[in-house]
Amino acid sequence: MCVEIIKNIVEKEFNVQIIRKSRRRQYIEARAMYYKLLLDKKNMSLTSIAKTVNKTHATALNGIKRINDWMETDRNLFNVYETLEDRVDAMIKKFPKKFNKTKTEKELYIKEYEDLELKYKALKGRHNLLLNEIERITPNYYIYYKRFKELETNNI
Repeated sequence: MCVEIIKNIVEKEFNVQIIRKSRRRQYIEARAMYYKLLLDKKNMSLTSIAKTVNKTHATALNGIKRINDWMETDRNLFNVYETLEDRVDAMIKKFPKKFNKTKTEKELYIKEYEDLELKYKALKGRHNLLLNEIERITPNYYIYYKRFKELETNNI
């Protein structure tokens, strides 16, 4: 599920591990933004959000309320949240079907690569089939096509 992707995005931004028990402001802000992103982007319940980092729903609710208050007064914090939100939106837009089915960003890119590789192989097969048909139907055209391809690969 995309929860891990959002978690990784937040952890990279703050350079912390949000599951780590710490009361330092950096960790509290990172967790609060993580809660808010999951609530805004995934419409998860507070209980589900809190379980992802071994907390209670009350902790998640408190974090969301506090981050909203902090963002009203701290422009830097608001900008950080907007940046994180833009990153998540970009991932969702880039991979709408795979985003909810993968756990990590790496897995997301691997799945996308595998899909593109399959499409490439299918297109390559179709390309070869069409070339064979062209050669069979119009041999002269095929000879010119092969010469053009040779020139193209020789970078003349």
